[in-house]
Amino acid sequence: MKNYTAIEALEARIAPAAIFTFNDVDGDAVTVKTSKGTNAELAAVITTTTPAGSVMGGKSLDKINLGMNTVFDGTDISVTARARRVRKRALSSPKTSSP
Repeated sequence: MKNYTAIEALEARIAPAAIFTFNDVDGDAVTVKTSKGTNAELAAVITTTTPAGSVMGGKSLDKINLGMNTVFDGTDISVTARARRVRKRALSSPKTSSP
């Protein structure tokens, strides 16, 4: 029987510590991820607004101020936006009647 004295790393990736999501002004899904902090701490340093003419509930990302909280010192950050899916409807041809 072997005795193990250390934990073996299985992967080199780091899972995000904090995630903040919202829909932007045209409905795209936006995700902000950091490697440090909590969801609440990340939400506290993000400023969004709802401009006129945006889709229902759509927001504009105005500022991310990680300097507001020292927990984010040395953090990795990513901001991604995924286009909303637009459903295509099949166009039906108008029915014509035979004379």
